Amino acid sequence: MSLFKCIRDDKTCQSLLSSRGHIRLYPHGEAPEGVAFPYAVYQVISGRPLNCVNSNKASTDDVLYQIDVYDTEYNRAHETVNAMRSALEYIGRIETVPRTTRDGTTKHWRCSFDVSVYENRLQ
Repeated sequence: MSLFKCIRDDKTCQSLLSSRGHIRLYPHGEAPEGVAFPYAVYQVISGRPLNCVNSNKASTDDVLYQIDVYDTEYNRAHETVNAMRSALEYIGRIETVPRTTRDGTTKHWRCSFDVSVYENRLQ
């Protein structure tokens, strides 16, 4: 299951990140200007193939994603991160505790965490 599908299908994540059936989860740098809060972005920060002795090539990659939640409210940013972490634990490993910063200009909160997910390369 993909990271996006896991978040999209989780009821708590839907309640926090959904607008008119659209989940506000975007590749890093792709969130539309003026998007509603909270919203989340993700990017691959590292990964490695899971090589097997009995195979010519790896069929699975272990991909490490960084997920950033942006919000105008500190508590809701953390609530959203906690919901995403709970949903993603079914398909991956949470690698870090949440990290929180605040933009000095916009005053928006950013709460981040990393998750490692196995992804099938043969699909």
